[in-house]
Amino acid sequence: MRAAAEGGYADAQFSLATEYMSRDAYAYAWLHLAAEQGHEEADRRRQTLWEYMTHDDVSLAEELSADLTRGTRDPDPEREACGPRSAPGR
Repeated sequence: MRAAAEGGYADAQFSLATEYMSRDAYAYAWLHLAAEQGHEEADRRRQTLWEYMTHDDVSLAEELSADLTRGTRDPDPEREACGPRSAPGR
């Protein structure tokens, strides 16, 4: 599934995002990629996730998304730590 997500398939990106929901920044990054391609459920979940992420978490997620698009960041949070999870709220 990861290969399909990296290949740009919105359904695979959405599925991978749901697996990473415990890592908000990674989940948001994959949801963002899928939503940008018109995946409606990814867009809804991205908006829901955004509501309780901190500004710093959203900024990190947007950087991750850009890096994933460029292929410059490892898309597996188990291989690359994305830092401590922030408390919910802005």
